[in-house]
Amino acid sequence: MVVMKSFKISMFAFTLIEVLCAIAIVGVLVAIIVASVRSVRAQADRTTGLSNLRQVGIAAMYYATDNEALLPGPAWTGQGVWYRKDDRTFGNRLWQYLGLPEPQTWSQEAKILGNPAYYKNRQSSGSPSLILNMNVRMPDGITRNPWGYKDADGSIRSLPMNLPSLAAAGLSKTWAMRDVDQTSPAVSATDWYSQLPQKPIFGKYRISLNFDLSAQLVGVDE
Repeated sequence: MVVMKSFKISMFAFTLIEVLCAIAIVGVLVAIIVASVRSVRAQADRTTGLSNLRQVGIAAMYYATDNEALLPGPAWTGQGVWYRKDDRTFGNRLWQYLGLPEPQTWSQEAKILGNPAYYKNRQSSGSPSLILNMNVRMPDGITRNPWGYKDADGSIRSLPMNLPSLAAAGLSKTWAMRDVDQTSPAVSATDWYSQLPQKPIFGKYRISLNFDLSAQLVGVDE
């Protein structure tokens, strides 16, 4: 009987090396699982962001259909998820087409103008989620603001362009808006620079909408 007990104990005994090997294997498996989960989440965030931007593009198309083919503007350079009765915000211009509540004198949130990665990385709740391309070069060499510009006093400095004129100028595939962060060109001088995510929220990519209102992933250097 004593011999049998000794035999059973030896069958289930582990050396220190075996225990350490088992721990190492578990650690590697956990690291692989965590990396896989992060990759899946990042892919989901990109998919949601791209889907939201496509819906904004569709809304802008419907807006243009109802407004002599004009882009929704004049508009702020940085567009965020909060909107109110300020016609320079997309929430105000596009609320009917995006299924949002009617603008009021107080701020309301339009999450479709953001995405999960934006909410994870922004530095402030008032951070812009999108930046508009305010300088396009026309065939004659003149640079124009396609979205139009309205001064703080309400006077309109320039009107938004219409989609046919942008197409005729060969600008349909030029980017119109994309997600924004502190590494984006020409944002360091803005008063909302510190509110932005510190680096591209989709890693090597940005979500981008062209003037033909098609959305796509582009490299951060494009």
